[in-house]
Amino acid sequence: MIYSKQGRSNDAERLLEQVLAANKAISGDKYLQGFQMSRSRLATTYGNEGNWDEAQRLEEQLLEAMRMELGDEHPTTLDLEVNLATTCFDQELFGQATDLLLHATKASETVLGAGHPETVKRKFLLTVLHREVMRLEGGEEDFQDSLLDDNIEIQST
Repeated sequence: MIYSKQGRSNDAERLLEQVLAANKAISGDKYLQGFQMSRSRLATTYGNEGNWDEAQRLEEQLLEAMRMELGDEHPTTLDLEVNLATTCFDQELFGQATDLLLHATKASETVLGAGHPETVKRKFLLTVLHREVMRLEGGEEDFQDSLLDDNIEIQST
């Protein structure tokens, strides 16, 4: 993270890749939860560099591994789902971002409760996504309908 803050994202990327390779050599693909933070940071580094394809690929792999290890509604899995949704949002993949955020929000309401800070944050992210879709695509009605179908209430503008 220090390298990234110093504008040395290539150095950060190389170091994080070395950490991941060493972890994988030692423990294989087992124990992914133990070094998920390193993988998540590497995905963030890729995104900060504008390397969205690599960021998305790594986040998808990590999310799938955590779904298998922890389950679809585990808070860590939901956090990773939101991270992937954010990467999709940054690439203007609004349909994919919406699906991921809707799932994470509904599961968060069930697991954590409607008033939990993570649930509230996810609802806010849906609001941001809604506004961006309206601004770029004018698809307010379709987007609003999909939220209503899933019983998600967004904040009004």
